[in-house]
Amino acid sequence: SDRGMNTVLERTPEVILACGAQNLPIKISKRVLDKIVSEKHGVPVSDLRKLLTNIDDPIAVFRSRTQENSLVVLTEIIDTENGGNAIVAIRLDTKEGRGKNEHEINAVSSIYGKSPSQIEGFMRDGLALYVNQQKSRDYARSKRLQLPPEASKRGNPSLLTEEDFSNDALGEVIGKRKFSLAENEEETDDPFAALDEDVREAARKLTSTNTVSTPRFPKAGVSWSRALNCRRDRGERGS
Repeated sequence: SDRGMNTVLERTPEVILACGAQNLPIKISKRVLDKIVSEKHGVPVSDLRKLLTNIDDPIAVFRSRTQENSLVVLTEIIDTENGGNAIVAIRLDTKEGRGKNEHEINAVSSIYGKSPSQIEGFMRDGLALYVNQQKSRDYARSKRLQLPPEASKRGNPSLLTEEDFSNDALGEVIGKRKFSLAENEEETDDPFAALDEDVREAARKLTSTNTVSTPRFPKAGVSWSRALNCRRDRGERGS
């Protein structure tokens, strides 16, 4: 496989399929990981795996306002830079590999926070394809946001909600097991080991360019948050 890409999910979640995606592997490139870890985005590294592996049960899914054939997935993870919820932008039906090895994937193109007003604008402009009614109410309450009529079937009859899916279809894309940042995960039992290693590599680049000593990183599958404490206290230790 292409070492420049890491598999996030072996297949596309039901909710993303219903929004127009093909059932392809979802992957993320090392370049995108580098951007996230280098703090151009404010998504905590400790939350990155949870974010990527739980896009099967999001708050909402939108058509991209600026990119054709792309979806924007609103998650419950908070962007520490702006306090907005993190979105995962997914470019659909893109190519990976070359020649005989070329095949289609759905690629994570970016991860960053969207403000409540931006999310409200997405809904008001009719970009919402799926909105989880319970999660969106919780989101609106926490942000002191008044959701527009387009965030419900009453205002947008073609809108998908959690009621359009079976209980098994939401949050179950990896089968019965959820992958998390548990300390006791076994390396051999963890399909995200390569993804973990690329995040650690990106963090090593970050610390070396900021003249901070590189910490000892744990084995793949061990908590990123503990391994990447250097991000949080870099300002105290760096020059």
